[in-house]
Amino acid sequence: MKIINFMGKKKIIYIVTVVLLLASFIAMFTKGFNLGPDFAGGTLLEIKLSEHIATDDIKAIFKESDIQETEANHYIIKGSALSEEEYNNKMNQLKEKFGQIEVVKNDTVSGVIGSELSQKAILALALASLGIIIYLTIRFELFFGIGGILSSLHDIIVLLGIFALFQIQIGMSFIAAILTIVGYSINDTIVIYDRIRENLKVPSYQKDSKELIVNRSITQTLGRSITTVVCVLIVLISLYFLGSSSTHEFTLAMIIGTIIGMYSSIAVASPLWLDLSRKFSGKKFLNNN
Repeated sequence: MKIINFMGKKKIIYIVTVVLLLASFIAMFTKGFNLGPDFAGGTLLEIKLSEHIATDDIKAIFKESDIQETEANHYIIKGSALSEEEYNNKMNQLKEKFGQIEVVKNDTVSGVIGSELSQKAILALALASLGIIIYLTIRFELFFGIGGILSSLHDIIVLLGIFALFQIQIGMSFIAAILTIVGYSINDTIVIYDRIRENLKVPSYQKDSKELIVNRSITQTLGRSITTVVCVLIVLISLYFLGSSSTHEFTLAMIIGTIIGMYSSIAVASPLWLDLSRKFSGKKFLNNN
């Protein structure tokens, strides 16, 4: 088996990674996030009409709201929180003007609740990250844990940057997607890390450089990683195009995150471990169990 020299391109990989992170931060700080009612507070309506209606006609009733047509005769209305009286009044106006209406989704969240959800989302991510680094440190070594969590942080930042750049709405399903992506990415990283650890113990590899061992480990697991990603993407893409509009936010985040996660497992986690272990090679952090 021909060993691919990934670590020989480490400088290029680091440059690409830094560029991705910088571009993501620029997008986040210049464009901000398109927060859904889950976080910003407000009302999110998804309605289905019996015939196609121009969004401007619906906006005449929901004057301060954002109207989007997601698919044939399906519309998403996002705006400030509506009281029960305001909601009933607007629904009556829609029925009088456009006939039969099916309310697919009706979510109203106050600004206070949205702020609490934001805090809980950050807490969930922090706890997940802490759990991951503790597990990897116990199971492998400290530098595996650091490399794994930094690669996951890379995935989150780039995903947030893409959503900010294209102003894709972020709701609670996006947070669920992030947690899922972190778990998926770490799983892929662990497969590579486990192979690195096993190859470090092989007697015939003892004279090999760490670069060669990392390259060999990534090459040995590359087929598995690609096959897994392709299978997952087939399912997610099918769900995105064939599923309801309510699943689009989650599946789109998963599609992007799955691709980013595969990149980070190879191009972020492995080089980070290599550099950290080399710099602190005199310290005994390795768990040989």
